[in-house]
Amino acid sequence: MVIFRDKSSMWAAWKELFKRVGRLRILAHVIPKSLDEFFKTEPTLFEEIRSHGKVLFLRYPLSMPMLLGLKRAVLLTYKLEGLDQRNKAKLMYRLYGKGGKAGLVERLGGTRVAEGCLLVSEEEAPSVRRVLAEGRARVEEISLYYENQLRTNLGRKPYKTELPERNQMNPL
Repeated sequence: MVIFRDKSSMWAAWKELFKRVGRLRILAHVIPKSLDEFFKTEPTLFEEIRSHGKVLFLRYPLSMPMLLGLKRAVLLTYKLEGLDQRNKAKLMYRLYGKGGKAGLVERLGGTRVAEGCLLVSEEEAPSVRRVLAEGRARVEEISLYYENQLRTNLGRKPYKTELPERNQMNPL
């Protein structure tokens, strides 16, 4: 849900909002609302958002982060177009590690959200920005808020998929 100051500011930013969300290349359902609409909706909406929702971006005058104890983070999306395979691999190893060694993102307490998209705390973002710049990646970023812990299973495969040996497979 994206909450705007009023309906006129919501409609003025409508196209830009969906354009930016589309560029993130993540599955996200955006619900734009004005502040008046937000407070006029069903009385349980605020509690549901507080309990189960994720606030990704918020601007003054709303003070929800302070009310909910949220912390600032940065969602970084990057593209490696134009880099040769060697430099791409070098940058990926530096960010995410190799051979059981933790990469920069894990050491800083961040997480890989999707291919070309990672999430780090605002305090640690300059280190990641510097590594991406040194690797000549094109970077876009969005500041957002998160609850308590940033580290999640986002971007990780929850199960290891292994096929049985050929002789152990049941014929159809």
